[in-house]
Amino acid sequence: MSAMYRLIRFSCLILTFAFTTHLTLASNVGAPKSPQQYGAKGDGIADDTAAFRKCLAENDNVLLYGTYKVSATQPIRSGQNIESQSARIVGKASPFLLADQVDDWVIQGKLSIVGEGNKGGNDIGLHVIGGKRYRVTGMVISGISGFGLKITEGTHLPYACSDAGTFTDCAFLSNQCGVETTPLRGTEYINFNNITCGSNNVGAAIGSGNINWVGGNITNNQVGIILGGTLAQNNSHGMFTSVNINHNVDYNLISINADYGHSFTACHFYGEKRGSIKIEKSKGLSFANCIIDGEFRVVDDFGFHLLQGCQLEKSFMLTVSNRNRVGIVQCFDKTTGWHAENDKLP
Repeated sequence: MSAMYRLIRFSCLILTFAFTTHLTLASNVGAPKSPQQYGAKGDGIADDTAAFRKCLAENDNVLLYGTYKVSATQPIRSGQNIESQSARIVGKASPFLLADQVDDWVIQGKLSIVGEGNKGGNDIGLHVIGGKRYRVTGMVISGISGFGLKITEGTHLPYACSDAGTFTDCAFLSNQCGVETTPLRGTEYINFNNITCGSNNVGAAIGSGNINWVGGNITNNQVGIILGGTLAQNNSHGMFTSVNINHNVDYNLISINADYGHSFTACHFYGEKRGSIKIEKSKGLSFANCIIDGEFRVVDDFGFHLLQGCQLEKSFMLTVSNRNRVGIVQCFDKTTGWHAENDKLP
């Protein structure tokens, strides 16, 4: 047997082994596994905590269906893809799901996390700590005695990430607080697309900077949005675009300690029962092409704010301190007509 023949035969064996191993690994990694394959009942009665956790721990691709009752936190891993077929997670846990400093994970499909009712507390539906490049689509979190979604800073991501995460077509209903982002650098650059926050005590509490919120409804909460945070903690300076911020009981928007500005474009602030917008210890808030009714109240002289190209409904009332500055640029007021820059409404 020549040396060349032995070399060719050995090379063929190596290629065959590598190809077979690749197919085996691809089969194991690619096939989604469900908690039912680890003993979960998925009937909403039996405790599926252990089976659910084992499934998440051992698989990159996870398929959820049925109703899982859990009694402890379920951790998400880096690179994990969780697909839900109208699954529900119920029971008593805080948080129900935890993404603690993990990257590149995905939750897609309708997944409902249902707590035991908003009784006031600090429980959490989904807690995201640090991490980047995560995507959540179709999640509904309700009945949490605390936060439906809470996003806080992680230790391995102390500064802003230009692609932290994105939430799309999600709803946060009947919680103490629908969404909260804390005022730290590691919770910046998060995208919210077509999000519903309804029937919460607070719809959304936005403390961190560069939050981009596009579309959706923040309605029928006790307070729609609380904007700001601790001074000098890099809070605010984000944007809301084309969002209905309507029919919230106390205020549609409260801004406290938002010291880096925030932009609202083509948003509606409508149908409140007490006041519409309250601004305190904040500066640089901008409202462009919005519809606003009710009281626009600025309670201190901390900074300058701008209303430009807005439609001001008949119930609109501007209330400011003597030293505060509110620029009004070409806003159409249904009662008194057009106003040029820095005009004061009666």
